[in-house]
Amino acid sequence: MPRTGLRLKIVLFIGITGCFGYVHAQDAGAQLPNAPIANADDASAETVQEAVNGDADPETFDTLPMAPETTVTPPQNRSSNTGSGSPLANPGSAPVAVPAQVSSNDTGNSTSANGTSNVPSNSVVTDSRSLRPGNQVGSSMTVISREAIRNTGQASVAAVLRSVPGLDVVSQGGPGQQTSVFMRGANSNQTKVMLDGMPMNDPGSPGRGFDFSTLTVDEVERIEVLRGPQSTLYGSDAIGGVINIITRKGGEPITVVSSEGGSFSSSRTTARTAGGNDRLYYALGGSYNDTNGFSAAALPPGNTEADFYRNGTISGRLGWQATEQLAVDIVARHTDSDTGTDGFPPPTFTLQDDLSSLEQVSTVMRAQATWTTADGIWSHRLGSGYSEFERTFFSDFGGTFYGRTGRLDWQNDLLLVDQEDVRWQLTSGIDFLEEVARNDTVPQARQGNLAGYFQTNIDLNDRLFLGAGARWDDYSRAGSAFTYRITGRYNATEATALHGAIGTGFRAPALDELLGLVGNPLLNPEQSKGWEAGVQQRLLDQQITLDATYFRNDFNDLIQFEFDPLAPGPFGGTLQNVKQALASGVELTSLWALTDETTLFANYTFTDTRDRSTGDPLLRRPKNKWAFGFSRYYPNNRANVTLQALYVGDRTDVGTVLDDYWFVNLAAWYRFNESWRTFGRIDNLLAQDYQPVAGYQGTPFSAYAGLELRF
Repeated sequence: MPRTGLRLKIVLFIGITGCFGYVHAQDAGAQLPNAPIANADDASAETVQEAVNGDADPETFDTLPMAPETTVTPPQNRSSNTGSGSPLANPGSAPVAVPAQVSSNDTGNSTSANGTSNVPSNSVVTDSRSLRPGNQVGSSMTVISREAIRNTGQASVAAVLRSVPGLDVVSQGGPGQQTSVFMRGANSNQTKVMLDGMPMNDPGSPGRGFDFSTLTVDEVERIEVLRGPQSTLYGSDAIGGVINIITRKGGEPITVVSSEGGSFSSSRTTARTAGGNDRLYYALGGSYNDTNGFSAAALPPGNTEADFYRNGTISGRLGWQATEQLAVDIVARHTDSDTGTDGFPPPTFTLQDDLSSLEQVSTVMRAQATWTTADGIWSHRLGSGYSEFERTFFSDFGGTFYGRTGRLDWQNDLLLVDQEDVRWQLTSGIDFLEEVARNDTVPQARQGNLAGYFQTNIDLNDRLFLGAGARWDDYSRAGSAFTYRITGRYNATEATALHGAIGTGFRAPALDELLGLVGNPLLNPEQSKGWEAGVQQRLLDQQITLDATYFRNDFNDLIQFEFDPLAPGPFGGTLQNVKQALASGVELTSLWALTDETTLFANYTFTDTRDRSTGDPLLRRPKNKWAFGFSRYYPNNRANVTLQALYVGDRTDVGTVLDDYWFVNLAAWYRFNESWRTFGRIDNLLAQDYQPVAGYQGTPFSAYAGLELRF
C-alpha cells in the first residue's frame, strides 16, 4: 500500500473517531462535572488534615503528573468488591516501590494544592495513557512514589529502579558510566523511556537505547514501570515495557535547599522552589553533583585511577488553567555532565585505566494543551516537544554522536458510557515523530514516523476490567508495523484477583543501523509477542498482598552483525534481521503493612532467556534475582529508616560467567522541625566485591550524609 494512502486512512480513522465523540457528547448531555487536568497523586483529605496538624511533609502538595494526562475522570464513590479498608498505602504515596494493583478501592475525593477535587489518589496513567485506578490494571506494573524515592536516599533514577521485579539495571562502573536497563529479558534498547510524555531513547545511539547514567531524581514525582509489550500505546522500542517518569508540579509556595557529601570526595547540592494557585503553578529545581569516583575498570590487575563524574541538572514545569475547559502545561529539563572513563588503549587493547572522558549534554522540552468539552465526557490533548542528546568521547577511539527527536501528538478520550455497572471509555490518537542523527562517520540523517492508535476500556460491575487496542506505525526508512494489546483483570472476591495481558511490540531500526558503517537500509523492525497471567491474593485482613505472574516474550527479526565477504565496507559484514530469542519466567511480589509505621517488601524474578539459534542464554540477564527490605517511620513522621537488599545471580557475559552478588543499601532521615532535616545512606553495606559487567567494577562500600532546609 502506498504510504501516502496509508497515512490518509489513519488520519481519516482518527478523525471519524473524534467526530463520533462530538456527536455522542452532544447527545449525552451533562454526565460528569467539569474536571480540570487530572492529577493522579493529589493529596488526600487525610493528608490535608495532617498538614493542618503539622504532621505531613509540606511537599506532599507539589504533585502530579504531566503526561500522559486526561481530563476524563475515573469512576468514583462507587460500591466495591475488592480492597476496601486495606492498610497498604496507595502507590502514589507508598514508602517503597509497590505494584500498582495494591491500591485501595477507596475512591473518595482528594484535594490538590491548586484546589482540584474529585481526583482519586490511587490512580496510574501509563497503562492506558489516561487516569485509571491501579487495582483495575491487568498488566504487571510497579509504581515508585516520591516518598519511596526520598526514602532510598539515592540521587539517580537507575539506583531507584534496581529493586523493581523484572528489571536488571547494569552499570559499567560508578556514577556517570554507561547504565542500561533490561526488562523481562529484552535488550536494553527495547525498553521505552518517557519523561513527561517525551520519548527519551536516543536516536543518535547505535540502537536507539537510553543511557540512564546521567538521569537524576531531581523534580521526579513518581516513576511507573509497565512490563510487557506496550507498542500499541507507545510505539517503537516498547518491547520489554515502558518506564514512565513524571515530574512534579507546583502547589503551596515552598523553597528547599540541601547539601550532602561523602565517599570519594563526593558532594551534591540541590535547590528547588515551587508555588501556585487555582489558575497558575510553577516548579523549578536543579542539582550539581561532583565526585572523584572510583575506577570503572575492575581493580585487578591494578586499575586504581579514579574516574570522576560531574553533573549539573535543571528541571522546570509551568502550568496554567486558562479556563474550566482549557489547561496548558510546559516542562523542560537540561543536563550537562562530564565523566572520566576507562577504555581499551593500544598496544594491548584491553580494558584498563586511561585518561579518556565523556561529555554529555541533553535537553528535553514539551508543551501540551488539554481541552475538555461536554462536561468532561470528551477531552483532547495536543502536545509537542523535542529531546536532544550530544555525546563527545575524548579517547583513542573518540567521536561525537548527536541525536534529536521531535514529536507532535494528539489524543482524545471519550467516555461513551458511565453507568453504575458499566463504564466504557475510548482513547484514540495520532503521533508524528521525527528522528535526526549524525556522527563522525555518518552525515546527518533523518526518518519520520506517522502512527494512529486506539484503545478501549470496559469496566463491568467493578469486578471485570477489560482493555483492547491496536496501532499502526509507518516509518519513512524503517517500514511499517502493526501492534495490538489485550488486557484483563477479574476481582473474584475481596481478596483474590486474576489478571493477564497479551500483546505485540516492535523496535524500528535506528538510523545508525540503517546507514552506519555496518548499516543495512533494508532492515525491518524487530518484532515481539508477549503474554502474562497472574493471580493476586490478600491476607490477614488485607495487610499482606501477594502476587505471582508468569510471563513469556518471543523475539523475532532481531538485528545482529553477520559476516559476509561480499558486503561493502571494511568490516566484512553487515547488520541483518536474523536472530530469534525467547524470554520466560516468573515474578513473585509481596508487600506487608506490618504496622501503620512499618512496611515490608520482597520480590523474586526468575528469567530464563535463550538465543534460539545457539541455545545460549542472553548476556547480562541473571536467572535469579531477589529484592527485599523494609521502610520504618517513627512517630509524627519525624524519621524514617529504609533498608533494601538485592541479590543478583550468576549471569553470562562476553566470554565468561559473572559471579552472583549481594548489594545492600541502608538509608535514614530525621526531621528536626518543619525547616530542618538531616539524611544519610550507606551503599554496599556488606562491602561486596562484584562485577556488574565483565571487567568493570561495582560500587564499593560508601557512605553519604547531608542537611536540608525548607522555607
